Amino acid sequence: MYSMNVIASRCLMETVTPQLGIEYAENMGISTLVSSDITPAAALGGLTYGVTNLELTSAFAAIANGGMYTEPVFFTRILDHNGKILIDNTPETRRVLKDSTAFLLTDSMADSVVSGKIYAREGASVSPTSIAANLPNMSTAGKSGTTTANNDIWFVGYTPYYTAGIWGGCDNNQKLTSVNGGTSFHKRIWRSIMTRVHEGLSDPGFTVPDSVETAQICRKSGKLAIPDVCSADPRGDAVYTEYFAKGTVPTEMCDHHVRATICTVSGGAATEFCPEETRVSQTCMTVPDDGISTDDSVFALPAPCTVHSSAGTSTIINPNGTFGTTPMGPGYIPPAGNGADSGTSGQGSYYTPGQLSPGNSTNQYSPTPLSPGSTGGPTPYTP
Repeated sequence: MYSMNVIASRCLMETVTPQLGIEYAENMGISTLVSSDITPAAALGGLTYGVTNLELTSAFAAIANGGMYTEPVFFTRILDHNGKILIDNTPETRRVLKDSTAFLLTDSMADSVVSGKIYAREGASVSPTSIAANLPNMSTAGKSGTTTANNDIWFVGYTPYYTAGIWGGCDNNQKLTSVNGGTSFHKRIWRSIMTRVHEGLSDPGFTVPDSVETAQICRKSGKLAIPDVCSADPRGDAVYTEYFAKGTVPTEMCDHHVRATICTVSGGAATEFCPEETRVSQTCMTVPDDGISTDDSVFALPAPCTVHSSAGTSTIINPNGTFGTTPMGPGYIPPAGNGADSGTSGQGSYYTPGQLSPGNSTNQYSPTPLSPGSTGGPTPYTP
């Protein structure tokens, strides 16, 4: 979807293996591969001789056709003037992928052309790579490709009806720049051709085979979403519907999200001493305790509340003049400063270490610190 090359490379090296990957490509009609192509670079198209547009497009057509490869032909039959068949060029067909695998590839490549699939990462928008090829009224799937230094550009895509491949480049292998067309014109060419050949056709969508099922997945963990938890991610709903080959749906629940009760006074995880009116339920992230900061770190499950304790609580006027609930354990140090008391003409409360000044809006404060045992003002708190 985002052309993150490291994912393709790790998939080839850790799951498929280069040898098996090359064998699949050859079985899907790619005839230009040699033994020196059995390397990690094959995942990114790093090949000795490259591929031809005809064979690459035919390989994509096999995915579009539910895993059935059809040998490309330029004619189907030759007839004489009486209509007698002289040559019947019926193409060879064979299964090269399971129908479930083909559909999952189709669904993945459909994401790369959908403009609505944009996610924010650290303030920047990350959008799919092939939006320019999207057909607005027809289901579309495909993949773009670019060689080093933008010498070659590719887009191969398909609909429920047709598969087409576009290559762009220069005969002398020079780098593509804005002067000679840039690096997106091939997608616009693809869209223009496919728009014309689909005129008057309805969109049946890509057929989901019986070998595929769906499940509600959490984007952050890749595991089964926890109802009403993953959907309440602080950045928005993290639950989406994913397709799976039957029998491969994850069995574990999300371990990246957790529902926690937070104290609104401290911002920490509520403890047994936090008053009920300060407790709110929210979704937090569980992150590794490795000292590495990620996008999730700011939403991590906070440490327990350090404001409320077993010593008790009392209603006080805070430095900003508002009323709240604050702990009053031994050695408690109220915040310094003063604030306007909305109910009086006084200057507000002043605090000294170890002292708390509870009161109400009828109190008249003097602009001096309150001391234990003072009279004429709020009653001092004794732990």
